[in-house]
Amino acid sequence: SLVSVARKMFQENDSRRYSCVDLTDPLWSRSRECQYDACVLLDVYEHIPAASRPDFHKALSSVLKENAVLIVTCPTTVHQAFLRSHHPDGLQPVDEDVSLADVQKLAADISAEITHFEYKRIWATNDYFYAVLNRSVTRHDAALLTQPTELISKRSRMKHVEMAAEILG
Repeated sequence: SLVSVARKMFQENDSRRYSCVDLTDPLWSRSRECQYDACVLLDVYEHIPAASRPDFHKALSSVLKENAVLIVTCPTTVHQAFLRSHHPDGLQPVDEDVSLADVQKLAADISAEITHFEYKRIWATNDYFYAVLNRSVTRHDAALLTQPTELISKRSRMKHVEMAAEILG
């Protein structure tokens, strides 16, 4: 799983905790011990039925810290329409469309701001989107979002890529 990959890649920092949980499970939500600084919904959000999203947003909001970051990746509505028309076998039982308006609603419901939204190419042009939502964006934080970010070196990136490849086998 991606959680085990992250644990192995970043094991030098013992303060990080990784979890893979079902936010809709009432037993888990009642027993949780902490809130999270970050959450990644990698190919998850499109599988939440539209009618269930308000409850999901409420559960998600309850486990995110005040200044948490949420990363969401999903197929675009264009890609979903293509699959429905040309490759319906490529769809899963619950494979909802997720639009920018849906991401805006998610952000509003969890008291966050969309600080990044970008279409990406995975298999075809604009088939996926990547969004970053931040809670408690202040004026100072917003100014920092426009500043250049220090990037890790190519050697360091390649080390992480090699480690991930080795872990995933």
